Amino acid sequence: NRGPGSLVWRSLKPLLGLGLLQSLIAVTLVHTLGGAEWTTIGATSLVVGAGILAYLSLHFLLWVWRPTWVPAISIALAVIQIASVATLVPTEAFPAPYRLLEGLTPLAWFTDSLLAAVAGGDASRIAAGVISLVALAGVLTVLSVIAMKSRQAAALSEQLGLREVAATR
Repeated sequence: NRGPGSLVWRSLKPLLGLGLLQSLIAVTLVHTLGGAEWTTIGATSLVVGAGILAYLSLHFLLWVWRPTWVPAISIALAVIQIASVATLVPTEAFPAPYRLLEGLTPLAWFTDSLLAAVAGGDASRIAAGVISLVALAGVLTVLSVIAMKSRQAAALSEQLGLREVAATR
């Protein structure tokens, strides 16, 4: 099958393998150098896995949609999200618009659930973060299929001489 869903899956498989490797490294570091109790490895693995899945899904969508924009959008989103995570930087230090974002970004969901997981804390906080990140990854993957379908239609139109492809793709 050469449909957009199949192409997205074939393209994502190597990235998911890399994400698994990153998850293993991150969880190992959290539990060795970070000093987290080994009894929390299940919860930290879930949170780290969900965070990496959401991160990869976002960047894959950006790559399918506008590959040349990935670095700029990625950096801009990171800066905005860092300002929204009170555990990284006191949000009072930022202008009011950034304070409105507190707790509303994927990075905030990730850090809150990871802190709860490492502390062996509230399971509902961990579950909320993991479910939110996995749901975001699902939505982004569906959008990637739609974007891939659009790219395929544009490529077919170009091959048939029906229209020129935009220079930004």
